[in-house]
Amino acid sequence: WTLAHRRRDSGRAVLIVSHFVADRDRFDRIVHLRDGRTGTW
Repeated sequence: WTLAHRRRDSGRAVLIVSHFVADRDRFDRIVHLRDGRTGTW
């Protein structure tokens, strides 16, 4: 997580792909992928 925070703080996008969102409070935004489409449902 330290590396991801450093990248974000320097203005870079960080993409985390996971089936688990136990750490969702660490993210600025969560985008769900379902059937090949993105959404926020």
